[in-house]
Amino acid sequence: MDIEKIIKTLTANSRFFHAFSEEEMMDFLKRCTSRSHKGGEIIFREDSSGTELFIIVSGSVKVKKEGRTIDIVRSGECFGEMGALSNEVRSATMEANGDVVLLAIDEKKIATLPIEAQAKLFKNTLMVVSERLRKRLEERGHGG
Repeated sequence: MDIEKIIKTLTANSRFFHAFSEEEMMDFLKRCTSRSHKGGEIIFREDSSGTELFIIVSGSVKVKKEGRTIDIVRSGECFGEMGALSNEVRSATMEANGDVVLLAIDEKKIATLPIEAQAKLFKNTLMVVSERLRKRLEERGHGG
């Protein structure tokens, strides 16, 4: 997938990049690597170490905890943020839910981003984590 198509896809589908200028987005994407996975492939396993943040360009990924699917992460969303930003072990297994194209960026490349872009990345990551927490709390409040 070429960079122009990735930018169009992420601009249309991802609130993760909503505060990024086109120039900041291009700079970010240049630091990423692209990965493709077939359905059922494990991207990483629960309790493994890892320092990459992933953004789904197309497809979706199952979030599995102790072998049970607990969520689906869709195109435009990110995962792996805890490992990339705080060196925590992976809290869940991530499995391709059909064919998926990902962008991956590790903590060392994140550190090379301009400070303004890092601040936007951290703010957007915090927004994602906050939304996930809110969703979990709402599910628990409704007997989920």
